[in-house]
Amino acid sequence: MAVVAEEQFVVVAREGVHSLGGLRGRRVGLGAQGSGTRYTALRVLRQAGVPVRSLSESNAASMSARADLFCRGALDAVVFVLTRPNAILDRLLRYCGRVISVDTPAILAVVAQSNAYRFRDPVDLKSGGPALLVRSLLVNHRMDPGLSEDLLEAVIDPDPAFGLNRVPYRTFTIQEAGDLAPYPVDPGARRFFQRNGVGIP
Repeated sequence: MAVVAEEQFVVVAREGVHSLGGLRGRRVGLGAQGSGTRYTALRVLRQAGVPVRSLSESNAASMSARADLFCRGALDAVVFVLTRPNAILDRLLRYCGRVISVDTPAILAVVAQSNAYRFRDPVDLKSGGPALLVRSLLVNHRMDPGLSEDLLEAVIDPDPAFGLNRVPYRTFTIQEAGDLAPYPVDPGARRFFQRNGVGIP
């Protein structure tokens, strides 16, 4: 297991919806059952005091399907967990909706108590507030340690000076991953981070 990236939590809504509280009773695309997007969306909305049972949900699984429903007027808001740049999100913001801020006092409290989330300044996406970032874990079950080490080698840039389109490894540590989820450290991930000078207890 290792933390390998940060993704941005984004809620795009129609005019008239200005906050997470404004989603109450609305038609919202939360992502597919069992997906990380849906899990994060439900957690954030509950913490913000939104009664999720009041929402009319879409079962659309893919990001593009939810975006199409939103632009056709079948949804009042859509939730995404994504990396930028993202062509689908850019299209939504240009033609269909706007990002609403998620930095409510309740969400700020969650971020303060959890290593899984953080806010990034300055204001991003013209949302009226900082971006909420979600840390992504690489978790494997019975994967060959050599394969997991190779996977990290392909994904993480050991030297940001090279300018590769990868995640800079100095941003995260396996210790942080252990703080997020109670899984044992993968041997291949351990070797990768030790080789790149990141201490692992």
